[in-house]
Amino acid sequence: MESIKILIIGKHDWIERLSSKLDKMEETFVIEKIENEDAAVQRLKHNSYNILLIQDQFSKINPIKLASLAYAMTRPSIILCSNRLRYMKFKVWQFCSRFARKFKTSRVLINFNFGSVDLEKQITTLANDYMNYFDKVNEEIKSCMSKI
Repeated sequence: MESIKILIIGKHDWIERLSSKLDKMEETFVIEKIENEDAAVQRLKHNSYNILLIQDQFSKINPIKLASLAYAMTRPSIILCSNRLRYMKFKVWQFCSRFARKFKTSRVLINFNFGSVDLEKQITTLANDYMNYFDKVNEEIKSCMSKI
């Protein structure tokens, strides 16, 4: 099996804790870490990662915006929530937001996790499955752009 390339965006201490959990899970993960807002936005414009993991309280930038940018690049993301309230807030966003209504595939590719519950399974499933949505995401984006 090919290595799963994970891009982790968050604060230094949080990244180190998460990396140690992922190191113990499997040897098939290749992890890149980013702790700077500007570097994160620039890095998301490149498609050389399979999964994006984002700390929910990383910076002033809303993690949904980073996940949306990854979605536009047809890459799945997981926002790791620090508490249940934030998890519920993001789930409500996913259900009610104009973005999620317009880009229906985002409901599959933008994911949330609280407490690293089944994180390894979630990462593996998304990494193996995201290319099935490549054409659909591109079609949704083209359709939206043609209306502008």
